[in-house]
Parts: sequence; C-alpha cells; structure tokens
Amino acid sequence: MKLKWRLMILLIFVGAFASVIFSVAAYQSLRHNLIHGADKRLETAAYAVAELFSPQYHRAITDAGSVDKAQFLTGIQQLSRYANRTGMAYVYTYMLFDGKVVTTATSATAEELAEGTHDVFFQHYQTAPDEVYAAFADGLVRYLTYEDRYGEFRSIFLPMETGDGRYFLIGADLDLEYLQNNLRILLLIAIAIGTGVFILTLLLAFIGARPLVQPLVTLCNLTEHLMENSFQLNASEENALRQMGQRRDEVGTLAKVQMEMVLRLRRFLQELEKEVAARERTESELAIARSIQLGMLPQKGLNASAAQQCELDARMIPAREVGGDFYDYFMLDEHRLFLAIGDVSGKGPGAALFMAVTRTLIKSHALSGGLSNPAALLNLVNNELVEDNPKNLFVTVIAGVLDLQTGIFTYADGGHDAPLIVRADGHIEDVCKAPGIALGVFPEFSYQETTLQLYPGDVLILFTDGVTEAMGPQDTMFSRSILRQTLARIETDPVTAEITLNRILETLEQFCAGEDQSDDITLLAVNRHGALALSKLSNKAPLQPAWS
Repeated sequence: MKLKWRLMILLIFVGAFASVIFSVAAYQSLRHNLIHGADKRLETAAYAVAELFSPQYHRAITDAGSVDKAQFLTGIQQLSRYANRTGMAYVYTYMLFDGKVVTTATSATAEELAEGTHDVFFQHYQTAPDEVYAAFADGLVRYLTYEDRYGEFRSIFLPMETGDGRYFLIGADLDLEYLQNNLRILLLIAIAIGTGVFILTLLLAFIGARPLVQPLVTLCNLTEHLMENSFQLNASEENALRQMGQRRDEVGTLAKVQMEMVLRLRRFLQELEKEVAARERTESELAIARSIQLGMLPQKGLNASAAQQCELDARMIPAREVGGDFYDYFMLDEHRLFLAIGDVSGKGPGAALFMAVTRTLIKSHALSGGLSNPAALLNLVNNELVEDNPKNLFVTVIAGVLDLQTGIFTYADGGHDAPLIVRADGHIEDVCKAPGIALGVFPEFSYQETTLQLYPGDVLILFTDGVTEAMGPQDTMFSRSILRQTLARIETDPVTAEITLNRILETLEQFCAGEDQSDDITLLAVNRHGALALSKLSNKAPLQPAWS
C-alpha cells in the first residue's frame, strides 16, 4: 500500500480519535451547563417557597399539632400549583425534631391529591439522604441527585433560620427523566459535532497527504530503526528526529511526539529494570523466609519410645510465600506429648512474624516446667502477646498434653476450631469445644482446660480454618461436614495419622478444583497405638469425593 494511503488511513484514525475526544468534551461541557441551569432553577424555586412559607410559619411549629389539617392541605394546594407552573416535581419544607426529619409543607401530584396518598404534616421522612442531615447540621446548601420512594430527582436542600435558633430546610425536586431527555439531546448534538470534525479531518487529510509523504518516509525509516535497535537511536538519527520536530506542521508534531515517546520509553525501561531487580530480591527474600518458617516447625518426628506408643503426622501449606499458621509437638517427659496448633489473623510476612513469636512463647513456657496446665500456659502467652501488639493481631490456638500411657489429652482452647476424633471402630466424633477466645485480644483472660480420652487405634485431628473454609467452584465451602464425610470414608484398618492427612488433602484438592488457595492449610493428627493397631497394615481405599 502506498505511503499516501497509509498516511490518509493514519490521519483518519487520528481524526476519529480527535472527534471522539471533541465529542466527549463537548458533551461534558453541555451537560455541565444543563446541570448548572437546572440547579439555578432549583435555587429560584427554593427561594420562592421561602416567600410562601416564611420563617415565621416555621417558627410557630413546635410539634405535630402546630398546623391543623385544613391549613396544611391549603399549603399543599398552593405549593402544588407553584410546582406545576415552574415544572418542579415537588417543592417542600422540612424541620428537624429529636433527630428526625419531618414534613412541614409540601406539594403533591394530582394523583396523590386525588388518592389522598400525599405526605401529612409532621410525617417522618425515614429515607432522608445523609445530605439532608448535613444541611441541618452546617446550614450549607446541598445539591443532590438521588432516588427514593417518590422517584429519581435532582434536588436542592436550602437551609434557612427560623429566627429562634432553629433551621428549616426548603427542598425542590426536578424529575431526572426531564434532565435525562435533555441530556440525550445534548449527546446527539455532541455526536453530530464529532462527526463534523471527523468529516473535516478526512477532507484535510486528502488535501494535505501528498506534501507530507516525503517527510513521513524519513519518519517511518526512523521508526523502523527504532524497532530494529530495541528503541535506541544513534546520534545522527536522534538529531534528524529533533530537526523534524522543529517543523510547524503535523509531521513536526509526530516527530516531537515520537521523540518524547523514545525518551519516556528509555526512562520506563530503566525503571522497569530496577523494579524487576527489586522484585527478584523480594521474591528471593520471601523464599528464604518461607524456608526459615518451615524450618521452625518440627522436623524430626517423635523419638523411638514415643513412636512405640503413638504415630504423629503434620502438614502446613501456606497460601502465600509465608503464612500465619503453625503447629508444634515435643515430649515433655518420657510419656507426655505436648501438641499445639494455631492460626494468626491475616496472611503474609506480618502474620508469619506474629506466628513465630507465638510459637516461641508457647514452646519456651511449656518447656520451662513452671506451668501447671495448658490453661495457665495460654493465660501467660495471651498476656505477653497483648502487652506488645501494635498491629492488633490475634491468634487462635489449641494447646494440650497427651499422656501416652493413659490416652488422656488435657487441652485449652484459644478460640480455635474444635478437633475431630476418628475412633478405632470408624465412628467420627466431634470434640467438645472448651470456652476461650483468641490470644492477643484481651489481657488477663482466664482460659479453661478440658480433657478427652483417646483409646488405642483412635486418631485425633487438629486443623485450622483454612481446611473447612477452603473454597471450591461457584463459591462453595469445604465445610466441617464434608471433612467429617471424608474421614468417614477412609476404609483402611487401622486408620493411621498419615493416611488420614493424605486422604484429607487429596479430597480437598479435588474439591477446590484448581481454585486459588485463600488461606493457610494446617493439619496435625496423632494416632494412639494399641496392640491390635500395631499388628495391622493396609493400603489406601479408592478415593471418593466426600461431598457427592
């Protein structure tokens, strides 16, 4: 295609763009003038109402009996005639009594007058816009476009003093349909103006294309060199482009724009390079933080003695590079196993740091041996978290001690999800939730402890709400009930901690069906061994969706 026609096509597109901008600007200007004119009409109507219903009229109003029905009806008829003559939808006055906006004078439509559905004196305007209360409060005029049970309006709210320290508010409404009809006409005018500009541009393009061809050839060559050289110009090319930019015609304008584009692009590429480098550093630091965080969790498992009495498995899957969930377990002595799981409010680095502080406090105090029970432990940790918590974060926690000899699990609950138990016979049991709130909220809160019994072959499952609140397609939630169904369909004998967590995570993955993970997922399961449980081994049963 010849350059002349290419240039014409280019100018056509430029003209089309210019005509759209011009049309939009023209429409906005005309719309502004229309709205301004409408507001002037509203202001004139409001001051006219002030002459009809003066401050003296409103000064005499003190309660619902200040104006009788006949007098109010006469006022409605008077204001209705005025509204009809001036093209107003409604004109009215309000006063404020005991924080309620009430009607003190109003117009009405012919239908409302015939049917008797017009407002009555001292009627409470329950859906009054906030601007009405604001006008009463500061005495300033308000213009507002809004919708209520009477229709859609452009309105004025003009406050005036009654002379005794009170205000009454004069309102006038223009039907939005009237304004919208005029706006549609203005839009057609703006489109017509834009079309005229576009046609004029086509004529100028046809007449002026030929003398512009040669300079544009040079400009096109420079553009090709830009593409070939990764948007870099050598000294001679840059000097040629600057000289072309000195022309006082469209070619000069294009050359200036192109030169400015090159300069901006250079700056953008430099900034982008810096930003990419900074992002890579941040990602590297977050990867290190993730590695450190996961490294803080227990890695070695139980010692040989404890492993003879129980099996334990735990998993954590952060929603981001670092998360706010944690779990912990360690032996207090030869037969007492400490267990803890927690969920910090929020996600990301802040939650991860708060998680690290919480886990460290729990572990250090639990191993110090100076605390009598898990409730006392949570009391102490809660007070320390509240004392220095500028971001007002909080953490839900379950912490307890499992006696491996007796199977008694003594625990305290800091507002966490109640655990579940898979009994040796396959029965799923909800653990009784101990009373308690999240740690880090209120100081000196007294946590309580409770106990449960694990029998040989039972599996205790602790989890965070990232499991039960995981979202699947169409905003469906995994829920506690689906988790129970999942556990009920595990068909291995015995049911082990590892098999239990594998089955939960596999079912959860199927349920979410590729949806983004919205919260950290953390699970901890402990299986108390018995003679029968130790003697049985079994493979996994075929997985079936628990929600079907």
